[in-house]
Amino acid sequence: AGATGKGGNITVGAKTALFQDEGAIAVGSLGSGAGGNISVTANQLQLDTRASLTAETASTQGGNITLDVSDLLLLRRNSLISTTAGTAQSGGDGGNITINIPNGFIVGVLSENSDIRANAFTGNGGKIGITSQGIFGLQFQPRNTPNSDITASSQFGVSGTVQINNLGVDPSTGVVQLPLNFADPSQQIATGCNAQGSSFIATGRGGLPPNPNEWVGSDVYDGLRLR
Repeated sequence: AGATGKGGNITVGAKTALFQDEGAIAVGSLGSGAGGNISVTANQLQLDTRASLTAETASTQGGNITLDVSDLLLLRRNSLISTTAGTAQSGGDGGNITINIPNGFIVGVLSENSDIRANAFTGNGGKIGITSQGIFGLQFQPRNTPNSDITASSQFGVSGTVQINNLGVDPSTGVVQLPLNFADPSQQIATGCNAQGSSFIATGRGGLPPNPNEWVGSDVYDGLRLR
């Protein structure tokens, strides 16, 4: 507390990045310095049991967090990703969070209170941008709740922005609603011949004669043709 230096930068690259049992990366400031930046590149990023990635500040500009993940971002059991500013109930705008998972998903459990936050106290909320195939178990909220939230709020300032781009295919796209009233089949059948120039002609069955040595004569025909 009382420090004036700003937070530094931490970059992580791994096939699987797992933070659990309160494991954390923090680039914040407890004094008047701005927050630092966190950058993680991984195939899978998992935060479990109060694990956290934070660029929070006590009274000034929050830091930035950028996550480039190929397959999965998993948040479980009260885990946190945060660039919140003004944690000492003071000024400072929330930082920015950018999450890119164009081919994967963000997964949490709604009741476990795992959050993605870019909040502020008297300053403005930060910006959260998410690109993924889908988000499951977390919901955007105007303020923090006991559930798993995505928030960019401010208690006394202007709320930030949350932009979510879900690239997953909507299964309802291109679906056509079938009609409830089907055609009346009785209206599709001709009730009789045209009075002028119509006749029935015996055409027979056609096909082969009973014996290959016989010719096909009129006696093997048995049919009608409407003309």
